[in-house]
Amino acid sequence: MSSQDALGCLKTLENCLWEAACAIRGPVDASKYKDYILPLLLRKP
Repeated sequence: MSSQDALGCLKTLENCLWEAACAIRGPVDASKYKDYILPLLLRKP
């Protein structure tokens, strides 16, 4: 796989993940989304 192909795959993956995050977030404003996601990321096991 050439570096151009790898870069193209990375951009495609990035776009898919971004669209999935937007679909999950739904009507919640992006600035308010951090109130939901940060506690999940910073939670201690």
